Amino acid sequence: MGGAFPAAQTYRSKSMAKVKYLGDPENEARTSITIGDVECPKDEVVKMSDDLARNLVGHPHFEVQGVRAPAQSETAAADPDEVGALSAQLTQAMATIADLQSQLDERGQMLTAATQRIAELEAQLMPPAA
Repeated sequence: MGGAFPAAQTYRSKSMAKVKYLGDPENEARTSITIGDVECPKDEVVKMSDDLARNLVGHPHFEVQGVRAPAQSETAAADPDEVGALSAQLTQAMATIADLQSQLDERGQMLTAATQRIAELEAQLMPPAA
């Protein structure tokens, strides 16, 4: 049994939606993407369960046919207080990332300077080549 792959999960639905992966403008080298256990080659229509395809409705990297988007009543409304709190957390996280990037840059400059100084000291200790 060694080396055998487990059976791929199958999605059962009464109908199958048609999905086309349009590509990712930020990663044009990507020629396909896997959603669940369905391989979606770029610019080719594939069939997948309505349940799986419903998650892709409205996504700019996909065209979906044969499934409807969830009705507004089926989607949760965003709590304005929660959105505000999450926005504040995001702003704080971005500031932390900027601070860490600055520290990393400083450490990189220190490392470069130290490496150069080590090379200078080694050159002073080495006798000239004969």
